[in-house]
Amino acid sequence: RKWYESLLAEDGLTLDSFKHKIKSLSLPGAYRKIVIKPGDVGWKLYRYNDVNVELALSDLDKLQKKAEPSYEADGQFKALKIEMTLPSSCYATMALREVLKIDTSASYQSTLNVT
Repeated sequence: RKWYESLLAEDGLTLDSFKHKIKSLSLPGAYRKIVIKPGDVGWKLYRYNDVNVELALSDLDKLQKKAEPSYEADGQFKALKIEMTLPSSCYATMALREVLKIDTSASYQSTLNVT
């Protein structure tokens, strides 16, 4: 925050410079940290053969107490399951995009399953 305030001060601005009585002209928002260390990090590598098989349980599946998907030790394909806890306004997709250096949008990911 101090760095951001000093950067604004170079241009004669403060954080209050972005507040305005007319709501539509105001620039609301909150300070967001650039780097966050995730908690409860875990991962597991899975192998499978059927590209149409569900690899993870949804929240609804868990509520319905469905069994975990089964995986094949000698499967042709690999999947990596990553779990982590992040505070609000922090997104795992952003971290994965940086680590993997690929597009993580749903539209791009769906093209990977087209055979």
